[in-house]
Amino acid sequence: MSQQNTQSSLIKIKQLMNQGEFDIAQFECAKCLLEDEFNIEARVMMSGLYYRSGKYQSAVQYALMAGKLVHESSDWREVLATSAQLAFLGEEQAALSCMDLISINRDENISGAADIAKQFQLLESHTKALEWLALAEIHGVSLAQVTELRGMIYMFDGDLAGSEIELEKSISEYKNQSISPHLLLSMFGDAKARTDRLKAAFANKQFASADLPYLHYALFKEFDSLGQVDQAWEHLSTGSVLRRNEVFYSGELETRAYDELIAVTQNLKFATNTISGINTTPIFVIGMPRSGTSLLESMLAGDVSIAACGELKVMRCQIQFVLNKKIGNPFDRDILQALPDMDFLRLGQRYLEKAGWKAGNKPFFIDKNPGNFNYAGLILKALPNAKIINLTRHPMDVCFSNLKEIFGPLYYTYSYTQEECANHYKNYKRLMGHWHSIAPGRILDVAYENLVSQPTTELKRVQEFCGLALQPYEAKKRGGEFMSNTASTVQLREPIHKRNLNGWHRYQEYLGGMEMLLKWDVEEYIQQYLN
Repeated sequence: MSQQNTQSSLIKIKQLMNQGEFDIAQFECAKCLLEDEFNIEARVMMSGLYYRSGKYQSAVQYALMAGKLVHESSDWREVLATSAQLAFLGEEQAALSCMDLISINRDENISGAADIAKQFQLLESHTKALEWLALAEIHGVSLAQVTELRGMIYMFDGDLAGSEIELEKSISEYKNQSISPHLLLSMFGDAKARTDRLKAAFANKQFASADLPYLHYALFKEFDSLGQVDQAWEHLSTGSVLRRNEVFYSGELETRAYDELIAVTQNLKFATNTISGINTTPIFVIGMPRSGTSLLESMLAGDVSIAACGELKVMRCQIQFVLNKKIGNPFDRDILQALPDMDFLRLGQRYLEKAGWKAGNKPFFIDKNPGNFNYAGLILKALPNAKIINLTRHPMDVCFSNLKEIFGPLYYTYSYTQEECANHYKNYKRLMGHWHSIAPGRILDVAYENLVSQPTTELKRVQEFCGLALQPYEAKKRGGEFMSNTASTVQLREPIHKRNLNGWHRYQEYLGGMEMLLKWDVEEYIQQYLN
């Protein structure tokens, strides 16, 4: 097939996809590949089409084949698309290998330097990302984007002063019209000048309508840091309504899914043997978001025997691969029905293959994805030597902390109303009770309140549970060169403190609905963890 004909076919496939004709698009994509089997873009599109139809293994296969076709002279746009698809499917090592083929010395790649840097940042390869940002800056490419991304990377790496400088430069010097740098700056807190600037931008309708939820959350954070509770709540209320209109969540569907998950895993049997040939142990840190998972990871990261790998999505991806099905939110019925017959040995092997490389030569690595609480029993079945630590937190504190955060559009969609936050908490608590009941002693609960009040004692409990060498807690070493890309990244640079205990009290007059729904959960929590 000539290049012109190939491009015509690709345009036709994209049009079919835009029209929702996915089956026809897949047929046309297959025809295109029969005539041009080395076409990278077609393979990436075929991967996406297979994923959409629920054929996860084929989606991975086509993405990996596209990755093998990438070479140093490939168009950087093709490489980025391939890398992004591989990362989306949990093939992060292959995604990084693709990116490493893009030469920083080729003039053809200069125009894509900022986008290339962004992909490296998403893959948590910050050194490479900063190199490409430097190249973009030298050539004057996308300077507002460059300084915003550099500010984000500095923040995640703990250089808060450098982060603030870059983010301000993006807004003031390069006239960044996005809400993103403003939202990042709001994490620093206590800057009236920023609040005034945001209020003026709001009054002047500077931002696009899609940015308005983020604007209100940024204003909430700024007013909250200034102690102006009423004004802060006004913006949080408005922002959460706007965000709730953009996302999907059904408490009824979630509750029904957890009912079925509990039912189908009731008779799981757990072995104590380990997978042969594996010399690294995964430590899963789970819980609801904003429950202290990042804090615990940062405390453990000072141990030289541990690789802190952040929030991996490998387990979710490998469950989908082994079952060859796409997981919905939180589970689809066909996934749930297939769980009892899952090949758990294969799941464990693939997880270690796709995540274990991040450990390097260290005997332990941390997977701190809070959402892995959904799979805790499956993890213990697939990885008998895995350690699971469940971070708990006062129900009102953790739910309010979720309520006041804006997440990505596909994540934690329960978190924009008080009622739905409370419903999710109850489901989380119920599911964790189930995992404890079928795997007694295999999951360690750590209460956030105890972690910040007595870090030495709690860290020792964790070390003993995980089989780590007992090392005394030292605040000055917490995190070391620790990188965090979560909403807690700024807080993690401070000494451990108790300021966030009962943080919901300041907004108690506005949280009556949530407080009523969680009344009995609060009493149980205090009795179980705080007495």
